[in-house]
Formats: sequence, C-alpha cells, structure tokens
Amino acid sequence: MRPPKADPAALAARRLPIPGGTPLLVVDVPDVAGAERLDPHRDRVGAWFCTHWPTHVALEAAGFPSTFGAWLPEGLGCKAALVFLPKGRERIRMTLAMVASALPEDAALRVVGTRRGGIESAGQEIDKVATRLGVESGKHARLIMARTRGRLPASLEAFASEWELITESGRLRIASFPGVFSHGRLDDGSRFLLDTVPSLPGPLLDVGSGAGVLGAWYARGGATPVTLVDADALAVEASRRTLELNGIEGRAEPADVLPSAGAFAAIVSNPPFHRGVETDHRVTTALVSGAPSRLLPGGTLTLVCNRFLPVQALLDQAFGSHRVLADDGRYRVYRSVGG
Repeated sequence: MRPPKADPAALAARRLPIPGGTPLLVVDVPDVAGAERLDPHRDRVGAWFCTHWPTHVALEAAGFPSTFGAWLPEGLGCKAALVFLPKGRERIRMTLAMVASALPEDAALRVVGTRRGGIESAGQEIDKVATRLGVESGKHARLIMARTRGRLPASLEAFASEWELITESGRLRIASFPGVFSHGRLDDGSRFLLDTVPSLPGPLLDVGSGAGVLGAWYARGGATPVTLVDADALAVEASRRTLELNGIEGRAEPADVLPSAGAFAAIVSNPPFHRGVETDHRVTTALVSGAPSRLLPGGTLTLVCNRFLPVQALLDQAFGSHRVLADDGRYRVYRSVGG
C-alpha cells in the first residue's frame, strides 16, 4: 500500500492570506493544483517565481502571472514570501539567500516541504537569513514560519562555479550552480556514455543538458551547432555559460523536453528520471516518442540510462528497433536510428 501523497501547498494555504494584506511572493510552487490551493481567487499572491520551465508555462496558461529565471528580478515589490523547498542543501541555501535579498527587514518568510524533501534539516539554513517563529505540520508536510532579520545582499554570481573536463582535443570549462546536474564533476553515467560514444555529428541536441557537459564535449569534437535544453533555469544558465566559456557555436534554452524548433543529426541525453525526490519517467517517455520527428534522415538518438529504466520498449515503439551499445552493469547506452 502506497503512503498518502504529501500536499505542502494545502498546508501552506492554511496560513494565507498574510495578515495586513502584505503582497506575497511564491517561489517554486510545484504545480497549478498547488497554485489553485494557495490563491483560488487570484487575490492573495503578488508574484509567482519559477525555476522550472513546465510549471512556469502551466501557471501562465492557468492565469497565474509567473516569472521564470535563475534569480529573482528586481522590482517585484513583495514584502512576504512562501518558498517551496528545493532539493539539496546547496540549492536550499541559494534559494533562501535569493529570497532574503529581495525582502525587507522583518518580512514574513515561510518555507514548506516534505520530510523526504529535507524540510526537517532546513532549519539551519533558515537561521542564516531569518528568525524562526514556529512550525506547523499536516498533509504529510511541514511549514516553517520565520521573520527576516534584514535585507541581506546576495547575487547569482556568488553561487556560480566552474570546473574543468579534460578531452582529447583540450580542456573544457564547465559552468555550474547548486542543484544543476553535473555540478562540480562528471557523473558516472555521462562518463560511460562519452567513453562509449566519443563523437557525434551535428547539428546536435542535448536534452536535459544540466551544466552542458555532453553538448560541449560533442561540439568540441565537431558536432556544431549545438542546442542545449533543460527545464531548470539554473541549468539553462549554466549551459549558456559553458558554451560561452569555450567559444562554442550554439544556444541554450528552456524547454519541456524538446525545443520549440530545429532538426538534428544527433540527439543525445542522460535523461533525468527524478522531479525533486519523486521518480518521474515523463521526460524519457516524451523524449523517445518525440525524437523521430526531430531527427534528420538517418539521424540518431543516443541515451545513457540506469539499467532498471524501462527504455527498450519505448525505443522500439518509436523507432521500430534499438541497439545496446554498452552495458557496465549499472548503465546502458542505447542507440536508435531515425528513418
């Protein structure tokens, strides 16, 4: 029997509106259903901010004016904030610093999340920017209430980092931010893919680009121009910077799986299969089903996936067949060819 699903938005809605009609900023509400719980009459929230592109698009379509980006823009005019806890200690620290830098002194700050999402250990990070006032639990979630101690200076640049990847054709400089895939290192799956498939033709599309490692690697080998797409605003910014740092021809843009336009000789991906702490196969399914229509004749889709992911049937349904190029017991590299 599956445990009941946590509903942090429903818990947070119990404490709305903020007394005094204070304009409220909501950061990274997980979905439109959560937004409807928080603001059913569109009169409680002054600004919605999203770092997740599909959620941003869905909010806009549902009538919730949303801002998408890697960092809060100036001029939102909000004097209280509700933050949905991101995944990972560094990302939590960055998000809270960003929000605190946009709020005045003694502003209401509320942070909501689930136990699995790390809310129980978030208190130490909240203490760096605010004074905790209380905690409320319910809906298998926890809401921490606090007051800011003053407008704290912070910037996106303070959380930017770089690392180097050595290739046969030289060094690649990889830009990154907290919570971005391939943050600070080359993950094992991508390393296995690059060892198995060291080169691909261009134009090339890297789906779920994270810090931009795959796209930059293949571009350095001649697969230009490259297009790097990711649903996460910080990943898009990291990918853009990685291209710029290495003088690579291409672009980085937000997308819900596939970009809005373009045809490619090769599509490559180490597809994400988590949204927060939840397993989510939607990206892999949408990528495989949509890839044939975005490939040039004879173009290829190359994936590296954990062995347990059910990819084979998807590839056969979309392309008619697939090959396993390599299997190391943890990961498999798959290849399908378009018509």
